[in-house]
Amino acid sequence: MNACGGGYLPHRFSKANGYDNPSVYCDDLYAMFENMQFVLENHLYVSKPDGSRVNVRDTLAGAVPVNARHSISE
Repeated sequence: MNACGGGYLPHRFSKANGYDNPSVYCDDLYAMFENMQFVLENHLYVSKPDGSRVNVRDTLAGAVPVNARHSISE
């Protein structure tokens, strides 16, 4: 889903495209989402069975990307 595809209609209007435009706040929305992702990734931990914790970012770093999982069949 595109984060900039909705919002308050007057913020999206142009004579050329009507309301079929991204929000005028698109850059600000992406900056906010990137900041939220950074804060969450640096403050969330996953509990391991032995009781220790590992940062979620470290857990994700070793994960195989979803789109790469099915390309191994070659």
